[in-house]
Amino acid sequence: MNFEFNENQNDLRAMVRELAEKEIGPRAKENDEKDLFPVDLFKMMADMGLTAIGVPEEFGGPEATDIERMIAIEEIAKKDGAVATILAVHGMLIQALVKYGTDEQKKRFLPRIAEEGYYTAFALTEPGAGSDPASAKTTAVYDAATDEYVLNGNKCFITGGARADAILVFALTDPSKGAKGMTAFIVEKEMKGFSTGKIEDKMGIRCSETAELFFDDCRVPAANRLGEEGKGFGIAMNSLDGAR
Repeated sequence: MNFEFNENQNDLRAMVRELAEKEIGPRAKENDEKDLFPVDLFKMMADMGLTAIGVPEEFGGPEATDIERMIAIEEIAKKDGAVATILAVHGMLIQALVKYGTDEQKKRFLPRIAEEGYYTAFALTEPGAGSDPASAKTTAVYDAATDEYVLNGNKCFITGGARADAILVFALTDPSKGAKGMTAFIVEKEMKGFSTGKIEDKMGIRCSETAELFFDDCRVPAANRLGEEGKGFGIAMNSLDGAR
């Protein structure tokens, strides 16, 4: 078995290494000290196709796999772990959409991620459910009259949550079942009833913002449910496995 990178992977590594050395590394200290989210650096990564790794070619993504994704994250992390974190967490919704999304959901979201620099986040942790996500309290009640789910609750320590265009959110559609009653939703930032709270003041990785999210009768169309009801916990764990 050959464990060496192929020519395209070596070219990618060289390209990302140059970006990291010339653009990311020189600003890492200032971005961390001043809590500056690197909007322009994210755009640079998007223009290079790095934020679209994982998106199938038919939806505008590059010809790339998890190996290319790890190459990019590793090279960036050598110069700034915060920017590497931004890229790594952004990829979690892509993985979930590709594996669990409907054709309609893929057509709606994946081209925007690949071609428009659409930024995404992953929201599982809650104030009382960090290391034990099965203890989450955020609920989602289906409203048949409008074909929407009404979300109530809050999330914390969400990477990129205050800036993301779309967030993969996990809520209980059947609280009596605990983790087996958890369902995944794609919440878009303009949805009524969704808001963000404070940005955490951390000891490091500060330009990768970590935010509170609030859902106050937030109405999410049923078309934005990812996977079946009650399958959210499995989607969450699978997404975390991929990121880790």
